[in-house]
Amino acid sequence: MQRYKLFLKGLLSINILFIIFAATIGYNMNKNRGEVVDFNEVKTNCGASVYSSKDKKVIPVGQTVGIYINTEGILVIDTCKIIGTRGQKNCPSYNKLLPGDYILSLNNVKITSKKQLVDLITNCGGEELIFEVLRNGEKIRVKVIPVETEADKYKIGIWVRDDLQGLGTITYVDEDKFGALGHSINDSDTGSKLNVSGGAIYQADIFGIEKGTEGSPGEIEGMIAYQTENIVGEISNNEIYGIYGTITREYKDK
Repeated sequence: MQRYKLFLKGLLSINILFIIFAATIGYNMNKNRGEVVDFNEVKTNCGASVYSSKDKKVIPVGQTVGIYINTEGILVIDTCKIIGTRGQKNCPSYNKLLPGDYILSLNNVKITSKKQLVDLITNCGGEELIFEVLRNGEKIRVKVIPVETEADKYKIGIWVRDDLQGLGTITYVDEDKFGALGHSINDSDTGSKLNVSGGAIYQADIFGIEKGTEGSPGEIEGMIAYQTENIVGEISNNEIYGIYGTITREYKDK
């Protein structure tokens, strides 16, 4: 019996040594492939945790800010019918300019704002309009004949948008970079991800927060003062997991 117990202890010891040996080999293999990352937690002065891997640091934030973005070109939301000077109903842009199109230029003039686009169409003199449009990532040319709706005033029957405003949350700050929202900004009418040409995030005063429930999203109520001195960051990208950009030094030092 005594020999049997010694045999079992010896077998158990061999198994333990084998497990330790196998784990060591696995760790070294992962380390050589760069799959093991050693993160250290550091407490900042403001109480937030910074998780770093050598020279990489990400600070979780969670602060609500105002968001203002400009689209790359003028986004076409939809087309509509218009009434000409003779009372006839027309939809000159139907099946030519499509929801989700981005108007980049008109008659070789770069378009930078909705007001500029409306002025060029209104005062076109009835001449054929040639649009350069970004559609599904491809630039194409679209021709539209405007309709006179008042004396020497023309329209083509489109709804457009050139910017977007709202409230959101900064997710993290990585040195002078930031990530916010955690999801892309999509147009509420077309459902497509907006092509962003730039924008900014601003300090915001929050009045209240309505908690979301099943089937009903939450809501943040607040006020945004779109003034230069209230800018805390510049927006550069609108991606599937959020908006990204550069944070201001003043905000970073807070």
